[in-house]
Amino acid sequence: MDGWVRLSVAVVGTLVCVACGASSPPASSATGPAPSGSAASSAADTPPPPTSAQVGPEPAGGGEKYTLNLSRDSVQGRVIDYSATTYIKNMERRVQGGRVIKNSRSLSKMHFEAEAHVIKAEGGNALQREYRVKLLELETPAGPKQLLGPGDVVVVHRKMNTPGRIELKGKKLPDDIRRVLTYVTQPRLTKGTSADLYGPSEPKAVGDIWPIQGERASAFYRSMDIHIDPKQFEGSARLMELTETNGIQTLHVVAGMTARMVKLDAVGPNARVIRGDLAVKEARFVPLDPQVPVTRGDIEVVLDYQAELPDPGGPIQLEMAIARTARLNIIVKK
Repeated sequence: MDGWVRLSVAVVGTLVCVACGASSPPASSATGPAPSGSAASSAADTPPPPTSAQVGPEPAGGGEKYTLNLSRDSVQGRVIDYSATTYIKNMERRVQGGRVIKNSRSLSKMHFEAEAHVIKAEGGNALQREYRVKLLELETPAGPKQLLGPGDVVVVHRKMNTPGRIELKGKKLPDDIRRVLTYVTQPRLTKGTSADLYGPSEPKAVGDIWPIQGERASAFYRSMDIHIDPKQFEGSARLMELTETNGIQTLHVVAGMTARMVKLDAVGPNARVIRGDLAVKEARFVPLDPQVPVTRGDIEVVLDYQAELPDPGGPIQLEMAIARTARLNIIVKK
């Protein structure tokens, strides 16, 4: 899978990480009591930055048709300049017997720049990558904090449906930096890609709109332990324009979808879902040359979740709001 697909999997994977509480990134702001109100209102008080997935003027239709190869294979020996900026906002509230037992929020912003080398690829998937770091930075209340820099080399080993492994060449990798790298390099390899959600079956012209594929979308999320009935999906994609991105002719594609009654394995098999609303917006700039990876992309994911969890001390009412936005930019060097 190319960098864009890995990024979109990483963003959606936030839902799993936050739900299980095991891989939350370091907070850019201090964790403290969340304001009163619903999970949705808490997520919205600091909205993610706007993305190019927010559809603008209606594009002109008709004209030449293009084949959209949204899923790009990773090629052994490929070298790219890779940068990703990620914003994550979380809120979690737990109430048991009328008593608040957890009420927290966090906001994180991470920026990563590196020269990425595909060391091993198989079946179109990068199984091993080396990132020659230029910058890994975390925003903090005191200002940007540099976690890694020039001279550091991060090695990511990936396997199907496993967490994968991240190493720092010649050095011990602290756990807090490992968590940040999990979000910006995505070591987990999954079946299917986000392109399966929107990939058209026939060539499209600028202005064309086509629906999300519910069965494919359900299978894509299921590979990350997120369960959604295919009938609960709504959404579509649109070819906006033919444009130039990073010196390459690209097709600008935007897409959006919503889903209801999302079930998260990480919350527990006996959770009774009361509300599980997922909304995704994304945009990608797809090169006409199918051998070139997607050069730029934005994705925004928002989850509003409420469930009742069984507990020996009495049922727990869980509310979560997760908002994540990520931006990716790629320049192919080899």
